[in-house]
Formats: sequence, structure tokens, C-alpha cells
Amino acid sequence: MMTLSGDTVAVTPPMMGPLWVKHSPDGRSLLKTTAVINSVVRLVPTAGGKPIDATRGWPLSWSADGKRIHSIVRDTAVTHGKFGVFTTTVNSGVGEFTEFDSSLKSRQWRGAAVLADGQHWLLMERRPEPPYPLLLYDVKTRQVREVTRNALRFAVSPGGFPASSTDLLVVEQNGASHELHAVNRTGARRLVHTFSRLSAPWLVAVHGDRIAYSDRVGDSTVVHVTRQGGTEQRLLAVAGDITELAWSPAGRGLAAVVEPTRSSTGGAYNVIFVEVTDQGMAHGTPRFVRTDVTWDLFWTPDSRAVTVLEEQGVTDHTRVLRIPVDPSQQPTSLTPNERRTFWDQYPSPDGRYVAIPVEQFGGSTLWSVDVDAAAKAWREKKSQH
Repeated sequence: MMTLSGDTVAVTPPMMGPLWVKHSPDGRSLLKTTAVINSVVRLVPTAGGKPIDATRGWPLSWSADGKRIHSIVRDTAVTHGKFGVFTTTVNSGVGEFTEFDSSLKSRQWRGAAVLADGQHWLLMERRPEPPYPLLLYDVKTRQVREVTRNALRFAVSPGGFPASSTDLLVVEQNGASHELHAVNRTGARRLVHTFSRLSAPWLVAVHGDRIAYSDRVGDSTVVHVTRQGGTEQRLLAVAGDITELAWSPAGRGLAAVVEPTRSSTGGAYNVIFVEVTDQGMAHGTPRFVRTDVTWDLFWTPDSRAVTVLEEQGVTDHTRVLRIPVDPSQQPTSLTPNERRTFWDQYPSPDGRYVAIPVEQFGGSTLWSVDVDAAAKAWREKKSQH
């Protein structure tokens, strides 16, 4: 907390919950609250049944077999001040904490993904503007290696998941062009495809050698498809912004989330399904399913439906919504009994569970600051250096 003249008057813990600040009537004191919101990783069985509270923290990713879930815990009382990842075995509930190198603790992360071996993590650092540094971390040797400074986004593999076999796919900027690279556990990069056109948010979905990506054109988004190193062709164009894009596990179709543009009036969110031929053409008419505000799109393993996170109206209430491909079937909520707040959903690759970070209030602290005295102490401290 600083005055307008640049004097620091208080340093309080990071705000992770509701913030309240008020001056005293005479203007000499400042009152501030800080609150802590922790979360529990709750596993919701997709076939019905009682949810399981697996561990604390925010889920990051699943193991490829769906038997373990990785989560990050921001509560230093749990991690004893250390930074790292909890890996919890679903069936037994046994968790193991893996400490990351201390040099990674102070950084902010835009995204993280674990390779199939469970030993190597790719961490995309958050910066004010793209592109972003991409780091490779070995949890056994605790070695950190910078892979590239030009990363934009993780591409998604069949179903909407970031991992692809033993490699992880990353969209990178190379001068004025954009490229898709595969990164392995040694940090070696392999060029997969160079895009003729690609714009923010750099959505790229991959299924084998098939690639789909979106390109913003005016108030519409165009989806292109190609094969690695092949000729790109236009699949379809939709009004609005495509914010999620993924191939079905079977590879016969794409699903996407479309949100209205800021310039549109009365627009709505939609989940769209489009069947794609082997020649990269749309087969039949794309299906649009209207939703409320929606994100986090993933396919079910059988390619018969997708799950999304939907905020119901202008509220703080969210739900995991299952939307079938078959138009004769209605969307259903997988979390009808969940009353707590959650803002993400992470389905397991085997389709058995959906992990949601359920928020829990961890208490609050009221701070009182004598502004004049604190500013004076700060100026005296600065003059000593």
C-alpha cells in the first residue's frame, strides 16, 4: 500500500479474497481487510454417486491414465512455505508433495502441463504481453531449463487435453509468423507446422497429423484445417469469438465455444459441433447449442458429448454441463447438488471424474495503518540506504 507521493505505508499478505479498504474520519488511519480463500479439489463421478474431496488446492492436470491428479496448493500452512505440486492417487487418496525449485516460487504462471512420464513439467510464465517464456522442470533432478521465450499457448490434443503422447504441443511466435512445435522431456523442440494465418487467442487443436485452428476476421472467426505441413483450407466461419476448440477423441468432429463479440447486441454463447471429413470438409450442417457464459470445453472419451463450465445467468453459481452431440438428447448438469463456488473443471482422461476446485473461506484479517507515521518511517528507512 502506497501514498500518491510514492511512500510505502504497509505491506500485507497477497489478497486472495474479498478486499475492503476505508479511511478513518480524520484521514490519519487506514483500515484494510485481507481474506484467504482456499479450495478443495472435489472429484465428481460422471456416472453419479458421492463426490470425493481428494486434496486441497487447485487442480492442474491429470495423469494420462486418469489414476492420479496433480494440484497446486497456495496455502503456505499446508506446504510449510514451499512451492510445488501435490499428486494424489484417486483410489487410495494418498497424496505426495513434490517441491519445485525455489527460483520458480516468485514467478507468475500462465499455464502448466506435465508430460506423460510425470517427471517433466512445462511451465509458461505470465508476462504483461506475449510472447511468454516456456520453462522445462525436472522434478527429480530439480533442474530448470528455458525451452523458448516465444511461447503463446499450449495446443490441445484429442478431447481438449494439453498432453500429446510423450510430447507437448506449443504454439510459438517466430517473427511475423506462428508455428506449432512439439517439446519432449529433454526440452528439444520439433517444428510440426507453420501457419499461414493465426491470430489471438492462438487456438490450435491437434489429432494425429490433423490440425485445426481459428483466425479472427472482423466480428467473425474462421476455422481452418490442415495436415502437418499440408495445405490449409477453410472449414467454416461463425459470427463471434471462438474461445475453445478441440477435436473429438474419435477424430471425426470438432467442438468449439463461441462467445458474442463486444460490438454485438443480444448475442449469446454457443457450443458448436461440426463433423469433419477425411478431406477436411464440413459434413452436414454445424449444430449450435445455446448456453449461458461458458468455458473449459472437453470431450468425453466416447466422443458422444462434451462437458463445459457454465455460469448460470449473471450470478456466482456455476455448473458442469454435459452437452450431447445427438440433438435428440438434452444437456444435463453433472453438479446439480453443488452449492459452493467453483470456476474451473478438469475431467479425467478416462471420463470417470470431473475435478472442480471448490472454494472455502479461510478467514480474514483487519489491518489498521497510521498513514503519517508509516510514511515517515518509510522515508527515514530510504534515507539510510
